[in-house]
Amino acid sequence: LTNKVAYMAHPLQPKAINPGEEEVIRICVLGASGVGKSSLCNFLCDDTGAFKIGDGFDACTQKALSHGFTYELKENVDDGEQTKIINYEITDTPGWFDADQERLPSIHTMLIKINECIKISETGITAFFICVPFERISIDTEQSIYFMRDCFDSTQLKHVWMIFTKCKKIINIQDILSQLLQQKNRGRKASALVYNYTQTINEQCFATDTSMDDEKELSQIRHNILTEMNKIYHEYGMIPDGVFQTAQRNYQNELYRMNQKHRDEQAMNQYRYKRMMTLGTVIGVGFVAVGINGYMKYNSLMTENVGLKSENRSLYETANMLNDQTQTLNQQNEQLQQVAKQQSIFAGVSEVAAGALWFALEPISGTMVIIDGIQRIWLGGGAEGTPN
Repeated sequence: LTNKVAYMAHPLQPKAINPGEEEVIRICVLGASGVGKSSLCNFLCDDTGAFKIGDGFDACTQKALSHGFTYELKENVDDGEQTKIINYEITDTPGWFDADQERLPSIHTMLIKINECIKISETGITAFFICVPFERISIDTEQSIYFMRDCFDSTQLKHVWMIFTKCKKIINIQDILSQLLQQKNRGRKASALVYNYTQTINEQCFATDTSMDDEKELSQIRHNILTEMNKIYHEYGMIPDGVFQTAQRNYQNELYRMNQKHRDEQAMNQYRYKRMMTLGTVIGVGFVAVGINGYMKYNSLMTENVGLKSENRSLYETANMLNDQTQTLNQQNEQLQQVAKQQSIFAGVSEVAAGALWFALEPISGTMVIIDGIQRIWLGGGAEGTPN
């Protein structure tokens, strides 16, 4: 929740005192765990045993506890000064933003806390103290300030006070605000948040450190706080309990809005899921079709490849057969050439013999026949490159 609660209620005036009934100024202390709420309550009660103080890392206060005490205040009257005993009741609350080990409060946690405040405020609360340690500001303290800012509007800020705890030796409010302003100007967001809220509540702040040794200073701080609360009680009365009921409605509305948003997101996610399923189905069918088509083409190519391999094998066998036949023909051709050479040589020898016989009868004609025979013999031996 980021907007202030727009609740314009008039503060409740002190209840009419019935015979035997005394006025009680009630103070409620809020804040994160470990900021010194219980120590502050003991300090204001002037009783170190009124509220248990944690001595470890875990929170000590588990539920809201109240303790009543009295304080003597001097009042100016017409005939001088008189002492009046004022009844106070202070309520210590658990750490607001560490429920169920949550780092940041959920809407459900805040509704529980608001219900607790509603119960507390039924008796009539004069002031709410929000404790802020003057040291490193945790996110829990930031959330406490956000909550106070959301619950109280400008008509109720007189009832909201910021108590700086663990201040050590710095107890002057103006010094603390000056340091916060310096940190804010340096860009420190947490310091800026605290400083801005102090300005929103018109610097209604106190500073204390219950561990300091100066008893006189502590007594003066206690006196100032209780005197101021008595003044607020008589001038502004008690804070309206409806302020928390308004905050409760706002958180309930926020919870309803978040639930509605969650339902809308679930419906949208379901719609997107259905669309994705439909689209996935279409894409899946498409991929299956493409896969089947690719498989058919692949199968066809494989079949063609097998056929081509068979034809290639047949052609290879045919080529081998033709090669064998060619070698056979070459061998036969060589044999025929040998036969032709032999026949040419035999014919040449026959012509030479005939020419020799012819030479005895006709020398010129016989010589010509002998020359032809020698040439035929020579040609018959030409395959070896030399005449026989």
